Amino acid sequence: MKLEYKLLIVFVTALALELNSIAGFYYLMHKNWTGMFLMAFVNPLLTLPMNHFNIESKTFKDRLYIAIAFALGFGVGVITIRPFII
Repeated sequence: MKLEYKLLIVFVTALALELNSIAGFYYLMHKNWTGMFLMAFVNPLLTLPMNHFNIESKTFKDRLYIAIAFALGFGVGVITIRPFII
């Protein structure tokens, strides 16, 4: 798989992980324990693509690109999603 596709997958995964984390906080604030448990259960599963691509990477440069895509996904998630939920 080309690096560009991996970076896109990592970016979208980080965005989904941030949405899931914010939803978990929302459920925590409203004392919805079932929703909070489900969000906590799904979070580790969302990090699997990044972990797989990091292990698969041969060079430090590729790992750096993956980390930047992950960080950008979190940043975009915080800026766009958080104002609507919290």
